[in-house]
Amino acid sequence: MGAARSSCSDLVYLRAWTAVEVAEAQDLWRLRKPTMIVDRAAFDQVLGRRHPGVMRIFESLDKDADGRVDTFEVLLTLILWSCATWDEKLDLLFKCFDFNRKGALRFPELTLMAATAARVAERFCELPAGLGDVRSLKEAVATAFGSTQSSELQQHGFADWFHDASVAKQLRAFVDKGLAEEAPEAVEVLVRERVRMLEYRAQELAEEVGELHKAADILQEAPCDKAEEAPQREARDRK
Repeated sequence: MGAARSSCSDLVYLRAWTAVEVAEAQDLWRLRKPTMIVDRAAFDQVLGRRHPGVMRIFESLDKDADGRVDTFEVLLTLILWSCATWDEKLDLLFKCFDFNRKGALRFPELTLMAATAARVAERFCELPAGLGDVRSLKEAVATAFGSTQSSELQQHGFADWFHDASVAKQLRAFVDKGLAEEAPEAVEVLVRERVRMLEYRAQELAEEVGELHKAADILQEAPCDKAEEAPQREARDRK
């Protein structure tokens, strides 16, 4: 990737998002309320509530300034610059572009992913010559499918392609470089607060699980007590 644009620094506001939280946003816009366009209000409701600085990302994605951005561009940006691991990111990307949830990617779907990634990257950095060219992207995607573009790419095959393909390597290097840069104190505080909240929630869930185990033990013991009382009741009845 080329030199980063000034807008690239705004991506730090997505670092507090975990893989689980990204999956929830993806589920909202891809499954529960499917939409191809995210307007300013919807973006603010889901992403902007975390930090007002996130809205500057919307401005960068809204290239024609009509107050609307492509859903796939939003989700891809969120996935890549979240704090998820790369394995988690690849899983989220695969599910995002796997239309109809068939468990595989087809050539048009992977091409859409690559083209979307190129458009998103161009909003935040200068692309090397030819990297955003549709023909070049299709040629790169074709390597994932071998001799026929009519075949389907399973998730492990997608992961292999992403690790080996030149365009994917450049994207990953750009993302890693951005994530390696020191974030403003305000963002670091936000991340630490999210970590503390998640740790607290994990502790609550552990306590709830403990209570459920106790309740299960009581329920398992109850039938035994009743079985012991049954002969005593029969004896009283005979008397």
